[in-house]
Amino acid sequence: MGRLNVLENKVRKILVSYPETRNDDNVLIYQYLKEYHDIDLISVKDLFLNGRKLGIPSFESITRCRRKIQEHSPYLRCTEKIDKIRYTHTLKIRDYLEGKDEITGNNIGCEIARKLR
Repeated sequence: MGRLNVLENKVRKILVSYPETRNDDNVLIYQYLKEYHDIDLISVKDLFLNGRKLGIPSFESITRCRRKIQEHSPYLRCTEKIDKIRYTHTLKIRDYLEGKDEITGNNIGCEIARKLR
């Protein structure tokens, strides 16, 4: 767990220092790489193929830390507009995973199963 705590502290520092990183994971990842891994000297190929060897955490780990920090630190949360967009996206993904039709809300999986019987 030590590495996750270190990563979380680094992400927290970035969220505090660069408010724009609270709203956009791509900006957060870029700023993290710029601050801690001198991104300007790493090729895209090395970033993706040798990132682990270079000590670069996965992008998912960085964004997971952001979500955890924002959940527990209201002053580091994203803007209300971005929060609404993320919430709407979450609902759409949940509906998709449950097999619901985006337009009608019907469960597509059940409809298809009934038609196949």
